[in-house]
Amino acid sequence: CYPVKKTDELSGKIQLKQSLQSQITPLPARSISPGNLQVLNFLKGIAIIWIVLFHMRKDFPDIFSSSEVVASLFFKAVSYGPLAVNIFVIVSGFLLCRSYMVQGGKLNVRTFFEKRVLRLLPLYYLAIAFVLGMDLLIGSENFSLNLYSLFFHLAGLHNLTPYTFDLQGAWWFIALIVQLYILFPLLISAASRFNPWLIFALLIVFAVAARFVPYLNINSNYSVFRFLPDFYLGIFLAKYISCELDFSSYWGRISILIIAAFLAGTYIITNDLSLLYYGYGLFRSLISWGIFFVIVGLGQLLSHLKLSLPVNVISFFGIYSYSIYLFHRPFIYKYVTCSSPLMGKWLIICLFLLFILFFGVGVEKGYARMSCYIRKAQ
Repeated sequence: CYPVKKTDELSGKIQLKQSLQSQITPLPARSISPGNLQVLNFLKGIAIIWIVLFHMRKDFPDIFSSSEVVASLFFKAVSYGPLAVNIFVIVSGFLLCRSYMVQGGKLNVRTFFEKRVLRLLPLYYLAIAFVLGMDLLIGSENFSLNLYSLFFHLAGLHNLTPYTFDLQGAWWFIALIVQLYILFPLLISAASRFNPWLIFALLIVFAVAARFVPYLNINSNYSVFRFLPDFYLGIFLAKYISCELDFSSYWGRISILIIAAFLAGTYIITNDLSLLYYGYGLFRSLISWGIFFVIVGLGQLLSHLKLSLPVNVISFFGIYSYSIYLFHRPFIYKYVTCSSPLMGKWLIICLFLLFILFFGVGVEKGYARMSCYIRKAQ
């Protein structure tokens, strides 16, 4: 009987072990302060305001010009609006990796792509329909489109073709974000398996190489290859540095002050940064990285000083930055085309800003509610 008793005892231990294993939960989610989202919205808010001002400056040059020192410095800063695109790319990488870390370092690829598609494409297709409808009704000298171009725009690939600016010049960024989202699972997997610094270095080399290797007569400054280091910087920050974007420590503040001083000196001394070309095409990225950290430090400083109003106002634009980005450029074109001969520039600008807020808030809120109803119905 003894062997039977020992076997029963061993069987009981195995069952207990299996029972305990079945109760093991996945890695716990990272504890992240909800308030930290405001810093990210603050970043996006400054970036979208900067981009809108940059595009307005191109169409209203007589307003965005002044001989006064302060005004001229401001208008000079507005002219560097393309840097805000790099900031958006960094924030996108950070947010994706942050969500990945919150979920315990697990990535369901199918769910990931479903969420990204529902976030990006419906509003993008709505904006395309809006532009096509407006061009049929009003027409525009800036409009150029054929079936091939329309296909590549719908697929989010037009920035890799000669049709980059056919429909709306600013929408090359939408294609860029689509492609970066596609690459995210590969980048996060590589970051987990290999030396992250080595990956960073390889992406920088790749970006520089893409800058000097022409293909199909396409301007590589608008391709996904040029922005891979910026995107990976966001991933790197969330995964290895600070998932909270907290640089409030003594050395963090000192570092931000040094970066700010360097940027201020570069900005004041140089007359023409030529951001797309200096430093083998990396100067734009390096400057935008510095601006990213300075804006984070500024947002945290304002919050620390209890100056919530400017933070909340700028963050409001950041929350609706995607739809504002989609619709602001078509509105500029239409107002310049149709309204310039009829009313003053300042009135056009005020009406433009009102329409942008209406579409930015109204369209995105409406889409969010509709998506919520669909999910509940399912």
